[in-house]
Amino acid sequence: MAFSCSGEGEKRETQKLSDSVTNPVPRRILRNYFYIFHRYPLLLRLALVNVIAEMGWAMIFLPLQFYLVNELRYDVRHFSYCVLSFGLIEAIGKAPFGTLGDYIGRRPLIIGALLIGCPPLLLMSMTPSWALIAVFYGITGLAAAALWPTISALTAETVKPEDKAAAMSVFNTSYLIGLGLGPLVGLSVGGTFGNAWVFRMASGVLLVAAIVAYVVVRDHHAARDKPTRYGDEKITLHEVVSVLRDSPALIKMMLIYFASQFSIAIVGVMLGVYIEHAYKIPEARQPMLFIPAAVLVVGVALPLGRLSDKWGRPSAVCLSYLLGAVGMGLLFWCVNLYVALVCVALLGVSYALGVPAWLGLTSLHAPRHRQGQAIGLMNTAQGFGLVVGILCGGMLYDRFKDTLPEINFLVSSEVLTLCLLASLLLVREPSPKSLSAAPAAESAEARSDALDGAASGCYMNE
Repeated sequence: MAFSCSGEGEKRETQKLSDSVTNPVPRRILRNYFYIFHRYPLLLRLALVNVIAEMGWAMIFLPLQFYLVNELRYDVRHFSYCVLSFGLIEAIGKAPFGTLGDYIGRRPLIIGALLIGCPPLLLMSMTPSWALIAVFYGITGLAAAALWPTISALTAETVKPEDKAAAMSVFNTSYLIGLGLGPLVGLSVGGTFGNAWVFRMASGVLLVAAIVAYVVVRDHHAARDKPTRYGDEKITLHEVVSVLRDSPALIKMMLIYFASQFSIAIVGVMLGVYIEHAYKIPEARQPMLFIPAAVLVVGVALPLGRLSDKWGRPSAVCLSYLLGAVGMGLLFWCVNLYVALVCVALLGVSYALGVPAWLGLTSLHAPRHRQGQAIGLMNTAQGFGLVVGILCGGMLYDRFKDTLPEINFLVSSEVLTLCLLASLLLVREPSPKSLSAAPAAESAEARSDALDGAASGCYMNE
């Protein structure tokens, strides 16, 4: 196996030298941009599922606010309760579902999560009670908790260590595409047919995503005919503690990730209201403002992921926090809408650079047979950061909206600066020895799987 991969490496180096002479520059650039799909075809299929699923969830966020406030005549705080229900259940569920994916395989959990998310969205369109809407929205959060760490883990497992950040950029880019398309579709449907129809359409979109996942996604563990690998796994708190004890770097990373997501949430919870009051732009027109930034981020996400593989993931993470801190600081000081949009684009680039590098680092620090569990833990830290940020951001904005409405940007910039300093001091890539050596607690079969996994790019997509 090692000999085969070495031969593949030599062939690629020879091909690069040949291309530099025979291929025109634009063709080489295009091939380098999409090289990850040629090497790992499963990534493109996962990206397709990711785009459809995220579009389904994203398309209901803004219409839900209009539905509760304008149609059902509730207060904005009731909308916050619904969002907190989704976010809190998603945060709590990510680690257990990440572990469950390690136990039963990724493909069944992806399909099951998408199917579970369909009925609650239909029920949301049928009830006038904000409390029931919060319950149903929370159930969709449970489905999201099962889906995202599972797709993240399968993405990380599909590639070799040196391609992890680029692979996570594929995941991140597809997520951003769905996140950008969803609000535009949701607002268009809600403005034309009523916001209740958005929930019904979102349910149909998740159903389509489940069908697509059933057709195109393969769990590569099952393809390798080693289902017994999961037979000895136990979904217990002890196993979670064991992963964190064996990989103490994950604890530090979870704390930093919590803080960074907190800094995003305290701005996200007030950004729409701030734009409406500061720049006199109604909510229905706001999504159009972010299309240029979204296109820029989608265009640079894959190259940035490959760049982080070359620079080193810790360096990419630190640069992303630097860009984020600068962007938030400029938002605090600027009073021009177009300058603010440039800052938003800067924040988007920061996100596109940092998140795949961060998830790539997570997968490298975790044992190979605990990928879903480790990414689930990291996503749990993300979820709790968002929940706490939503609570604190709303209270902070309500307290200072008449005297200093930009204070959320300042706090966010300071928190991201602290994340930058903590990353410089604490975040490192694991040594090559730790990547090649299996943990002492693993069985002989698990150690064999880990060594095979180092060369998985040679055969898993055939």
